[in-house]
Amino acid sequence: MSRDPLQTVLRLRKTAVDTARADLVAHEAQMQAALAAVRRAEAAIAEEMAVASRLDADDGAVEAFARWLPRGRAATDEARARAGRADEACSLARARLTVARSAHEAVESLIQRRDAAAQGETDRRDQLALDELARGSRFGADL
Repeated sequence: MSRDPLQTVLRLRKTAVDTARADLVAHEAQMQAALAAVRRAEAAIAEEMAVASRLDADDGAVEAFARWLPRGRAATDEARARAGRADEACSLARARLTVARSAHEAVESLIQRRDAAAQGETDRRDQLALDELARGSRFGADL
């Protein structure tokens, strides 16, 4: 028995959907990690600012904060940039998943239409055979 090429294509499309879904999950995990890094960087700045702003803080604490702040901002900026890249990657992965699902559904639809057409042809042939039998029995009854 020969293989149905459309079933082969359908399996390939299903694999593409599964791969695209796995990619999206991975990119979403990267996005969550990047957002957590942004929150940590922002929290570090807030914490350092709170320490430098305390009433019992001396000038050394304020100066240390002033020296550290550019590194804190750089870390925050880098984390935000990473989150932005991760967001773009998630958007692309969602688009790839949408395309893969659409391709899979198109093949499924094609298989259903083909099967319906084949069933319609079978039904038509069966009806012709029944009509032929009915005509034959009428002629046989007249004899």
